[in-house]
Amino acid sequence: MNKKARKDPSMKIWLLTFFILITGGCIEISEELTVDGKGGGTVSLTVRLDQAGSLWGGYLADMEMVIPENVKASLVSSLEKVRAMEGITGVEADLDPSPDGMIMAVVHFTDSRALNRALYHLAGKKKNFFSPGYIRIREHKIKKRNLAGIMKRAVHRIDELQAYGWLLPMVAIESTVRVPEPATGFSGRHYELSSDRRSLILKTSADRLAAGDCNTSLRCRY
Repeated sequence: MNKKARKDPSMKIWLLTFFILITGGCIEISEELTVDGKGGGTVSLTVRLDQAGSLWGGYLADMEMVIPENVKASLVSSLEKVRAMEGITGVEADLDPSPDGMIMAVVHFTDSRALNRALYHLAGKKKNFFSPGYIRIREHKIKKRNLAGIMKRAVHRIDELQAYGWLLPMVAIESTVRVPEPATGFSGRHYELSSDRRSLILKTSADRLAAGDCNTSLRCRY
């Protein structure tokens, strides 16, 4: 592991993901952003292990998924710092894998500025005036930044991700944005609009993001 990966919390999150993948099977990563109509809302991240799709079949089907204690401690420390940030009204996390191989974290925020500060911290960076925000929420509209470029750079600069890059197609990613009123229009060619027009859903895989084949950017009015 290179020195940068040891110091950067975001690198530990990636290494955790691949540790679980290698020892258990396929991974499903789900991100949900729910906007409350006042500019705030919640964002949740769920990582679920699909043991039925394990690379080693039934041999590892009964294996208990365990997160290394040093990785868990780093994540807990980062989440506690996020909890204390201005504009963050709550943080919930369950880093002890459930019987079906799931871990999750939820952040409640009052506005997108607070959310972006929290996301930068979790990525091991500090947001300043010139740093681009991942999400921008204004009255009756929301904008999400494309993360494909970030994913591509991460794969190229982290030794462990390069070594196990052939596993990227086995990481399924789903991103959902829920708005308080029916969407009146949106642009995001990889998103689908739900029948009630209140949810926009993107489904892709880590290899497509790493290759830049899936644009995660979104603009929506509601």
